[in-house]
Amino acid sequence: MAAHVPTSIKTRQRLKGMGIDVAPMSDEQIQQIALDRAQKFHDEAPTTAAAAAKIILDGVKAERWRILVGDDAHKLDERVRQSPEKAYTLDFYQNFAKEVGWRLG
Repeated sequence: MAAHVPTSIKTRQRLKGMGIDVAPMSDEQIQQIALDRAQKFHDEAPTTAAAAAKIILDGVKAERWRILVGDDAHKLDERVRQSPEKAYTLDFYQNFAKEVGWRLG
């Protein structure tokens, strides 16, 4: 069984991976960053949790084999189908992320 890793450690690792110097930050500061990011996602997510749940449940009821939630999921699906051999390249990801406005942090 895997050991539980505290949220502050996971967040610290993610921030460090994004090039942010986390050494001078306290656990409380790291936790606040995680809370702020969660609140921002909640406030700015283009698809609400309720809308996503409805899309998923409607898809399950209709026995769809693939259920896409959100405009970015539809765009990604289309792009992967156009160039499946490039779908796992860094260039593919970077171009798609730029197109749909994904960003780290």
